[in-house]
Amino acid sequence: MTGQSGGAMRVRIVGVDRSERSGAAAVEMALCLPLVLTMLIGTWEVGRILEMQQFLNVGAREAARQAGSGLLTNSQVQQVAVNCIKNALGDSTGTLTRNLVVTVTVYDADSPSTVKSVDVSQADPLDLIVVKASIPYADVRWIALPTVSGAGTLSAQVSWVSLKNFPFPTTVPVPPAG
Repeated sequence: MTGQSGGAMRVRIVGVDRSERSGAAAVEMALCLPLVLTMLIGTWEVGRILEMQQFLNVGAREAARQAGSGLLTNSQVQQVAVNCIKNALGDSTGTLTRNLVVTVTVYDADSPSTVKSVDVSQADPLDLIVVKASIPYADVRWIALPTVSGAGTLSAQVSWVSLKNFPFPTTVPVPPAG
């Protein structure tokens, strides 16, 4: 040990020269950097998958909700989902959603496993309406590296019930007098 200089004690390690340690940091970085980058990219990718899954769920749910009214056709319901997902992605040009697929299926209320070959606007009360939205992950991923997760197609499915022909008040009820 050497004496004090400026109030701090300086320690000198005997037998270790700085030039012998100068490559240690480079070796440590060379070994750790690929692992750290892989973890960061994987976290980023999983975050994007979760975000896209949420966008698909919201779009399909909004489309199914609108379909339940019985006022829209299948193509209008599909357009509701597409518009909702495009809006969430900020995709005004349609480049990210060019391969987005939205399907609308109506199932019989008495036999939920039987598909009815009708437009959603022709669904009977309490028929089950299923809206499915799917998109290739390659279209919406942020990084052009090979996927760490192996995600191919992301999809969401929402079930709703047709409320067509259920009476809704069209006039404001008059409060009781008295």
